[in-house]
Amino acid sequence: MKNLFLKIIHFGLVPLLFSGICAKAQIPDSFPTPLTPANRPINIYLADYPLNFKNGYYWPSLNQSINNTVAVHQVVNTTLGNALEPVHPFWGKVLTTGSILAFNVIYTYLPGGTAWQHQEAHRAVLRLRGISSYNQANDFRFFKKRIATKNVSDQDLINFKRDYPAEFVRNKGIGHEAQLEVIEQLKKDAFFYGTPSYRDIIPNLLNTIITIQYVNEFRQKNYDQDIDERNKSELTADARDISGVEFTPWVYDLFRPEEPYQNRGNNGGAHPYGTGVDRYIGKEDLTSEELNYLKKQSRLVWLNLVSPHNFGFARFRAISPFNSQPFHYNFSLVHNLVSFGRVIDYNIYLQQNKWNVFFTYHDYKNRERHFPGIDLEVHRFPMKKVFLTGALGMWMQPKDQLFRSEGGTAGGIVKLGIAAPLSNQFEWFLEGDRKTNGWSSGNVSLEPLTQVQFGLNLLY
Repeated sequence: MKNLFLKIIHFGLVPLLFSGICAKAQIPDSFPTPLTPANRPINIYLADYPLNFKNGYYWPSLNQSINNTVAVHQVVNTTLGNALEPVHPFWGKVLTTGSILAFNVIYTYLPGGTAWQHQEAHRAVLRLRGISSYNQANDFRFFKKRIATKNVSDQDLINFKRDYPAEFVRNKGIGHEAQLEVIEQLKKDAFFYGTPSYRDIIPNLLNTIITIQYVNEFRQKNYDQDIDERNKSELTADARDISGVEFTPWVYDLFRPEEPYQNRGNNGGAHPYGTGVDRYIGKEDLTSEELNYLKKQSRLVWLNLVSPHNFGFARFRAISPFNSQPFHYNFSLVHNLVSFGRVIDYNIYLQQNKWNVFFTYHDYKNRERHFPGIDLEVHRFPMKKVFLTGALGMWMQPKDQLFRSEGGTAGGIVKLGIAAPLSNQFEWFLEGDRKTNGWSSGNVSLEPLTQVQFGLNLLY
């Protein structure tokens, strides 16, 4: 990954300022809901079947890397808030935010942090096809410029693109997708449970800005020169990242899913200085059409800032026109880069009494046309001593998940979950979902997949 240290310091001042504003702006809710900060569950995913057991035992799955990273942020943010907020009504919140910023600077480079979780997303897709790899974030590379997914052979990548071209393209951007999924989980947490939203400004806004900058990395003046310098030092396949950079190769393979991997780039596929395939695609390797498409997506990715959560406003209060009762609401936009092009999600958060609802309209777009989709989730509905969660998604997506497909394929996903108490502070939970062919954010497979997760909830 790109060096995140300077980005965190540079942009950390913005959320630190917002935390001071939002500390004054937050108003206690004037109506009760069953979900409160006191009973907010922190999900610890212990087992994910079959993904933990496919091609031998493997940990973490994509679900685990996303949700367990969220859990660490929740625990740290809550602990720092509980310890520092009593210092002063206003400055205690500013001190809490500054401490969360310091934590993010360090945690970014640790196993379980943002860089680690980004690489684990790449590894999860590779593992689905039996390809082993190594996450360089496990080496504690503090403040290093790049963190790679490595120890993957050229032959594995040749086979991967030949046999699963859509998955190959999707894997270029799945680290970006997984980071956005972490952000959305934190937003849901603050909205449904009413936790102090200023605490999430740092992880929300910083991760959003980092994903935006990552898509725009190709605009840097020395972008191709930096790739060339990296090629000079990485002379064998095992020393190289699977992509080097992500979004110039993403758009390259998006437009050329049938091109053999060993023929990529302007050099006929041969590495310019060492042995093996020239994996790293720069701007010089792109056609004008490919570069213009990437430029368009690099502008659209700024839509990820369109969310009051990013600025410390987790939910708003209004009176329902249907039953004249108060309810909470919020919204967000999410722009993702996927195997067939891009997706823009229009998210609505709603809460009234026992009902906690998350609705999404998906605008899927490949080269040829738009395709629609919707998701509806009911979160943690109370049923005596248990909580039930359910979601239903339906979509039309490009045939074969490819950029130039004119036709569409219908599909969907069903999710069910139950949580029940073990003690005053712990619950057990069981979740499952079944999807058809198609893309669903945070789901590792583009093919049909049934999966079941088990874990513990810490009420904290």
